[in-house]
Amino acid sequence: MNRAALALKLIIVLILSVLTEIWFVSLACADPLPAPPVTMIYIKADGSIEPSDAPIMKVGYVYTLTENLLSDSRYYFLIIQHDNIVVDGAGYIIQSHIRYPAAIYIKNMNNVTVKNFSIITTGYGISAFNSLHITCIANNITSASEGLLLDNCSESTISLNSLNDNYGSAIWLRFSTEINITKNSITWSRGNSYSPAGIHLSNSSGCIISGNNVTKSTFGIYLSLSSTNFIYANNFISNEQPAFDEAQLAASYPEDLSLFPFSENIWDNNALGNYWSNYNGTDSDGDGIGDVPYIIDATNADHFPLMSPFTNPIIPPTPTSTPNEEPQITEQDLTTGAIFAVTSIFIFIALLFYFIKRK
Repeated sequence: MNRAALALKLIIVLILSVLTEIWFVSLACADPLPAPPVTMIYIKADGSIEPSDAPIMKVGYVYTLTENLLSDSRYYFLIIQHDNIVVDGAGYIIQSHIRYPAAIYIKNMNNVTVKNFSIITTGYGISAFNSLHITCIANNITSASEGLLLDNCSESTISLNSLNDNYGSAIWLRFSTEINITKNSITWSRGNSYSPAGIHLSNSSGCIISGNNVTKSTFGIYLSLSSTNFIYANNFISNEQPAFDEAQLAASYPEDLSLFPFSENIWDNNALGNYWSNYNGTDSDGDGIGDVPYIIDATNADHFPLMSPFTNPIIPPTPTSTPNEEPQITEQDLTTGAIFAVTSIFIFIALLFYFIKRK
């Protein structure tokens, strides 16, 4: 058999192989069970609910969920556009794998309470933007990229929430002031290299953070340009870094430190500080307070570190359902494979002409 004929047969075999591979990848990417559609439920500014058959009961200013928003065939998120209301999840589950805006989304609102929801999401759990007097209480949020976000909000409360197994920050404040973060249970905030913290404050001030349990997270509390916050009576247990200021990242660039100073906060109330599981001080007088301060960084210290954990009230349990996180073949994967296949074909065609020319 001459070289040209052999090369031609090889090219035919390659083309058939590549086309077969693309066909199988296309089938995998197409997915016989396509991504569920998204259902947006609105509480409108006029007080109406859209769609009208959404499982929400309205009694006065209280809107109560009446069944789980949980289905293999559909994802949900709730958009609140009405001031001066209470939205009560009544313990029901809302499932949403949409990263943005959030399973529950609030923007430009005043005096909204969101309570008693169990949220399962791989996106944002609850987010509020440019809002005043927002209260998030007794919600369970799991598997979120960011659990509970307040951005440019003020005079608001985050209390008695359970935030577990989130791969970004459980609670994140951005450009917010006078936020009370109290009595929350936070566990396993890991995985997101940008903000894997139990509590993350960015450009936020005048906040009170007390009575929280933050455990087994990459950072217990993460600070960025956030000063004059009052942080006491919290338990920071078994976190990789109990407290971290982003200014430490600028330490390698001294010329930039003036543009990125350390946050300066108050870590005790002159009698009671926080419990730090890595504190190795002693308590010579047995009063439950460490003899020496717990040093956080060059500008921050807890002068009354607790020798044993602070006792918190009972926190609501975490929902048992978990989202499906099986890996999926993306459209980008398919495109990359196709480019590789076409390139291979051109290479073999060039080889064919080479052998023909030599003959």
